[in-house]
Parts: sequence; structure tokens; C-alpha cells
Amino acid sequence: VDEKEVLALAGQHLSQLKKAAKSPSKPLLFKEKQKKPQVKLHPKKKEQAHFILGFMGEGRNYKRKLVQAVLAAILGGGMSSRLFSEVRERRGLAYSVRTSVERYEDTGYIGTYAGVDVARIDEAIAVTLNEHYKLASGETPISAKELKKAKEFIKGHLALSLEDTKDVNYFFADQELYLPKIETPEDIFKGIDRVSLEEVIAEAKKAFKPEKLNLAIIGPYGHPERFQRLLK
Repeated sequence: VDEKEVLALAGQHLSQLKKAAKSPSKPLLFKEKQKKPQVKLHPKKKEQAHFILGFMGEGRNYKRKLVQAVLAAILGGGMSSRLFSEVRERRGLAYSVRTSVERYEDTGYIGTYAGVDVARIDEAIAVTLNEHYKLASGETPISAKELKKAKEFIKGHLALSLEDTKDVNYFFADQELYLPKIETPEDIFKGIDRVSLEEVIAEAKKAFKPEKLNLAIIGPYGHPERFQRLLK
């Protein structure tokens, strides 16, 4: 595919489109009022229970978003992550456990999902939450090897996610629509490499606080108070 030919065709077919006027509407700003941990329970009879343990975070333009991405990878990104090792391999509490970051216009969260045995959900939640707090407190320090593995996981995952043309289009279109500037995959790789151990530790302390904690559960349970007691 010739780049100049593609650009010429795009200009030929799109040049007559009129530039849309900027929308006068403004998004409804999110106001964070949370003071303590909260639980949302959706009772449903299932063979497996599902939960997301999430901490309120920042929106799309957060300056330390790559630091937060590395933190999430250390905690629950891939088979060498802390939660995979502790929750799945060591304790056998979940088949699937992963941590990710979600960002919206002016808010977001860093959250861990797990699918667990309905009879062992209390233990799974307690162990998962404890891994967050151990990382933030420094009880289990992050090693240089752990940091390197997390960075390589992120870069590898991003590279694989851009193998399809439509995914590349979405990658750049999403930035064009929602972010002040466009970053190439190479820009992101360089940014990931610059993340320091000290930055990740500081981000963990900032992010993993009880007053930012929320727990959502789907499973055959009737009383959210049972799970509220676990969120300390």
C-alpha cells in the first residue's frame, strides 16, 4: 500500500466535508464524594461468582497514566503478576484474575476482576485486597526484576493489540477524539521505559486507600453487609 496514494484518495473523497462546529455542550463533571469503602451486590444464582475490586482514579488526561499502567501490570497483569501467583497458583481461588485501568473524561479507576468459587469468595476478596495494600505499604517491596517484567508485559500486549488494521485505526482515532495530542506506540514504549520504581511506589500509596475503594459482586448472595466487613 502506497502512503501517498492513500492520502490522495482520502483528500479526494473527504475534502468536501465541512468542519463541524464545536459543540457548545459541556460534559457533566464528576464530583467525587466518597468517604468510605462501598459495596454493590447483584444477587444472581451462578456456579461461579464474579467481583471487581476497584479504587477511584483519574481521567484520560492523567499525567502519570503510564506509571499507573505499570502498577496495574505488577499487581495483576499476566502470569508473572502478584495476584496471578497468589490468588490462582498458590491458593487456587480463581481461574481468571486480572488488574486493569479504566479512564473516562474526568474520572476512572484501577480495578481487579476475579471469577471465583461461590463458597470461597470471602477469602478471594480478602487476599486480593491484601495484595493491593501490601504493595502500597511496602510490606512486599517491588523488585527491579518485577518492574522490568511488568514493562515488557505492557509493551508486548500493546504490540499484539495493534496487529489488526482496524485496531490501529481505533488506537489513533480514540486519541484524536479524546486526548490533547496523539502518541505513537513508540512514544508509549519510551514512556513506559522511563517509569521508575519510586514513581510506581508513590502511585500505589496514592491509589490504594480505603476511602477510594469499591466492590461490585455478581453471585448467589443476599446481604452486602457480609462483604462490607472485608473492606478495611
